Amino acid sequence: MKLTRDELIPTRASLILRLKDWQDSASWADFFKVYWKLIYGVARKA
Repeated sequence: MKLTRDELIPTRASLILRLKDWQDSASWADFFKVYWKLIYGVARKA
């Protein structure tokens, strides 16, 4: 299944940089809020 351009979620570079800090729970919460459905769906297919 190929995603269309409208279905893709752009990742903010600032969020990626903040995720380098494993202790930054606010950034990890933001990441989870945006990507949990995608991660869950991929895991279920695997």
